[in-house]
Amino acid sequence: MVFHGKPRHRILFRVEGNDIIGFGHFMRCLALARFLEKDYACCFAMGQITREVSDALEKYDFGAIAVRPQDQYHPDDAAGAGELSFDLD
Repeated sequence: MVFHGKPRHRILFRVEGNDIIGFGHFMRCLALARFLEKDYACCFAMGQITREVSDALEKYDFGAIAVRPQDQYHPDDAAGAGELSFDLD
C-alpha cells in the first residue's frame, strides 16, 4: 500500500471471517475501518481470505495480509498469545 500526503498511523485488524466463523465480526471490523480510514491507514490480517471477504475489502480499497490460520483460543488462554506476535515489516 502506498499512502500519499502526510504519514498516518496504521491499524491492523487481525480478524477471521468466512462462512464458518466470524463473518459478522469481520463486517463490524470493516465498518470500523471505514470510519477510521480518514485518519488511519487500515489493513486486515487474515488466515483465510474468502471471495466474499476479498470483494468487500476491494470495494472499500483496504489491503489484506495473509497470515497462518490461527486456532480458536479462549481469550484468556495463553496458548494463543504467540500466534499474534509477528512483525509486518
